[in-house]
Amino acid sequence: MKLISFSYLFIFLFTIISCVGCSGSNDNNTDDTTSNDTTAPPQNSVHETISDLNGGRITTGDNSFIMAIDPGALNEDTEITITPQDDLTAAVGYELEPDGLTFNTPATITIETDSDELGELQNATGHPEDLTHSLQAPFAELESTEGDIELLTETISNLLQADNSTGLSINTGVNHFSRLTIRNPKSTIVARSTFGFSTSPPAYTPFSIPIDLDILKNPQSNQKIVLETVRYTSFTSIADGAVSQDQSIQTDLQELITTSNSGQAWWGDSAIDVPLPIADYSLGNYTCEQPGNGSIQLDLKIRYRGKIGSQQSDFDHTDTISIRYLVNCTDSGQNPDPCQTDCYCGNNLCEESLGETASTCKNDCGTCGDSFCAWGNNEDSENCPDDCFCGNNICEDALEETADNCANDCGTCGDGYCAYGSGENYTSCFDDCHCGNNICDNTLGETADNCANDCGICGDGYCAYGSGENYTSCFDDCHCGNAICESNLGETATNCPNDCGFCGDGHCAWNNSEDYSTCLADCHCGNAICDDALGETETNCPNDCGFCGDGHCAWNNGENPSLCAADCSS
Repeated sequence: MKLISFSYLFIFLFTIISCVGCSGSNDNNTDDTTSNDTTAPPQNSVHETISDLNGGRITTGDNSFIMAIDPGALNEDTEITITPQDDLTAAVGYELEPDGLTFNTPATITIETDSDELGELQNATGHPEDLTHSLQAPFAELESTEGDIELLTETISNLLQADNSTGLSINTGVNHFSRLTIRNPKSTIVARSTFGFSTSPPAYTPFSIPIDLDILKNPQSNQKIVLETVRYTSFTSIADGAVSQDQSIQTDLQELITTSNSGQAWWGDSAIDVPLPIADYSLGNYTCEQPGNGSIQLDLKIRYRGKIGSQQSDFDHTDTISIRYLVNCTDSGQNPDPCQTDCYCGNNLCEESLGETASTCKNDCGTCGDSFCAWGNNEDSENCPDDCFCGNNICEDALEETADNCANDCGTCGDGYCAYGSGENYTSCFDDCHCGNNICDNTLGETADNCANDCGICGDGYCAYGSGENYTSCFDDCHCGNAICESNLGETATNCPNDCGFCGDGHCAWNNSEDYSTCLADCHCGNAICDDALGETETNCPNDCGFCGDGHCAWNNGENPSLCAADCSS
């Protein structure tokens, strides 16, 4: 995605300026005076007045630059101007104005570009490298008019183009305005994949993905930045959708970078110490659990240390390469267990499309009269007494009653269920029968006073989630959703993940300040997938979840000026 050229604008202005006075001197010629006005901003600049109260967004016409500003980040309504720098070589740059503007909270910036915008990279022999199917790790540099340089913490992700080539998406944040430049450092980390970043393995079959990590030389790097050491600090893998991963992968990745960090003298400058390249490495074992789509995300953190700026001050900087593989699990694989692995027999749904029948999964598909109490298919002693006697305090093996499908009759002390039909109670089996089983057991002496979780009522000041109270049904008691983890109301990471979640629990607790930048393990906002299971919505993740007409140009969700002019008008 080439930046728009200044060439035609320059020719136009040069022609006008050259022709001033062509018809003779005339001090009173107001037209000439107007034509000489050079204060107007360049034509490829974009301008947006951002409210200090509501915040806002500013986007270039091709959506290659998007800035999001939070409410309250500015002290007053401010007109912001973004001007692409078309005269840069081997770099992508933007002038951010007004110069010196500061933010109360960082403005989030997403920049999309192609690898060729950042120039060529060379191998040890000084020859250019083919960067097909690769992801580079450039620096985001903020340089003031006085020449001071600041490195911005960033996450660099791969963008798959229609021709399977790889673009770059750089996510970063700024606290103040200067000139922003994206360019490769002198020692540039490049992640490669021999077949690209998409694959179609058969379902139910383990597979691996190739990954190489090269260190290449940028002959056009910023000479004010001197690298001394480059190190890998962590390497993690996340699989989602139809893809699962073996637990050993995390250990394998950490051992891989530990070995690579043995280091070597950089061939371009002996002062730089870099990790050894990783070549022809195959990472597994991943498995397609069923036909469908999934993804694998490898997050490599890189630590750079050296000198920066005209004063050659010490710096210690970390960036993240987020390598994403799209996986299409085909149905060509052989399912080794057709109604256990993928059919989910026991989930109370008779999934005929997955091969479930009354023969293979009685619990979900049984019918009244087949002598089996299909409790998963809503059969019970009331609606199907011919099959179901569960509740008569007799564990009837002939009717296939078990502790799983008829805990009331068949439960035993210690199975975690209070089988009061079998005589278990608070006294005879305290291990099973106690407050917290989501049943208000009056026969066991449970009341709203001694077991509020099971017996509470709306208005008693306790969020009885065991009795179905929640933020919607009983706001007076339940505040889940107010961004405060109120343990005194029974809120936990399980029943209120938005307020109480912690990084690594698999839920993006956006109310608890988790987001794509602070907890990538849980939060994938920005990965072009609307992850409902992680709590993403059009409110907290509009780039992934937005819909046409919501007033937000959800570019990650495919919206653009052509497809959704209502939201994405330039």
